Order: sequence, then C-alpha cells, then structure tokens
Amino acid sequence: MERSETNTNQYFISMTDMLLGLLIIFLIIVAYLVISFSQSLDRARAADEAERRAEKAEQTALIAVQASQRANAAAAKANTRADEAEKRANELQNILLSIDQTRIRILKQIKARLAGANFNVEIDEKTGVVRLPEAELFETAQFVLTEQGRQNILLLREALEDILPCYSSSPNLLTKLKRASTCKDLNKNYVDAFFVEGHADSNPVRANNLFKDNQELSTKRAMNAYNLLFQSEMLATLTNSNDEYIMSVSGYGSNRPLCMEKTKSCFAKNRRIDLRLVMEIPRALPEQQGN
Repeated sequence: MERSETNTNQYFISMTDMLLGLLIIFLIIVAYLVISFSQSLDRARAADEAERRAEKAEQTALIAVQASQRANAAAAKANTRADEAEKRANELQNILLSIDQTRIRILKQIKARLAGANFNVEIDEKTGVVRLPEAELFETAQFVLTEQGRQNILLLREALEDILPCYSSSPNLLTKLKRASTCKDLNKNYVDAFFVEGHADSNPVRANNLFKDNQELSTKRAMNAYNLLFQSEMLATLTNSNDEYIMSVSGYGSNRPLCMEKTKSCFAKNRRIDLRLVMEIPRALPEQQGN
C-alpha cells in the first residue's frame, strides 16, 4: 500500500511539472505573440507615419511645382510686358526723333532762304528758334520797324509762305493748293505753333508816352513784326490739327536773356526777335495705344 501511494504521488508530481512546463511554454508563446503584435503595431504605425510624411512631402512638392509654374508664368508675363514697354519706348523715341528732325529741317530751310536774300539769321536747333537780331529790324529803344527791318520781315514772310504750308495740316483750300504746287514730299509731322517773341536787354529805358519799360518795348516790337507777317493771307489762315491758328505773339522783356554779362555785345545779343517753332505731338502715342 505504501508503494502504491508513493507511485501515485510521484505520478501527480510529474503531471504538475508537466502542466507547469506547459503553462510556462504557453506564457512564453503569449509573451511572444504580444511582443510580435506590439512590434507589428509599431511597424504599422511607422508605415502610416511614413505614408503621411510621403503624402505631405508630395503635397509640398506639388505646391512647390505650382509655385514655380506661377513664378515662371509671372516672369514670362513680366518679360513680355518689358519687351512691349521697350518696343513702345523705341517707337516713341523714333517718333520724337522724326519730329525733331522735321523741325530742324524747317529751321534750316528758313535760314537758307533768308541767307539767299542777304538776311542772315541764326537758328537754335535745340530750342527750335530762328533768331532775328534787333539791329536788323529796329533802331535803339524804338519799336517801329526801320525800312530795312520792314524789308527783312517781308523776306521772312515770303519764306514762311513757301515753307510752312508744307508742314501744316490746315484744311483750307489756299493751303492745299500751295502744298500741291510747292511741296515735294508729303510730311507726317506738322507745325503746332509759330511764335513771334520779342526780347529786350536789362538796361532800363526811360518811360515815355509810347512805352513804360523793356517789357512793353519788347512786346510792341514783337507785335509790329507779327502784324506785318499776319498780313499774309496764307500765314493768317494756317491752322494745326486742333483747328487753332499757328501764328502767335508774345513779349518777354529782359526775362529770357541769352547772356548775363554787362557788356554792349551781350546787351545787343539779348535784344532780338525770336521765331519759335513748336511741332505737333501725335494724339495716339505708343503708350496710349498699349493701354
């Protein structure tokens, strides 16, 4: 009986050891599965995070590409506008150069025509002025034209009657006939205004019942020259593109001197009649056409 009980106890001990071993194995398996699951979960989370980062990087790259495309489009548009602006600037420069060349040609024609009649005048190409010396027109401190001065203004009038109609857009019949018979080339640049300007030196004049100062003296000189020019039916009817008369008159006294020295030669230079030529500017310039 004792041996049997001993065997039975040994049997139960062996079963317990076996079950304990199985339990340990089961726990090891469970621990392994838990660890594996945790690692799988971490890998899944890492994959999700990597995917999110990839998507974010892709979105960032797409935004960068779109920004680059917009920048390239803006740069192309800016370059196009710059090219157009440069083209308009060149066109405008060519127009202004053409106008200036026409003005200089008119000044030279007037000078050459008068020189052929022994009336020598100066021209200022930069300011568009034909300069008539006072000594050729008036006595000192007088505003009435001398006989020689009158003849000189008549020579000027004849020159202007032949030259200005070729550069006038005036629609009157007399001008059209003159252009048809005299003008060799059709001009695209026209005269806007032709000013007769009186100037005096800075020497004060004695007031009298005819004029009170140099301002009035220069104005009356300009008026007398202007009135003789304006007796021409041709010059009196010339108009510009705005249907305004081309011929006009003004007096500046000593306010626009050519030199400042207190010498006889400088005073003589400042006493003068200027004929200022102003050209028309086209109504539709390249900048306006592009707007």
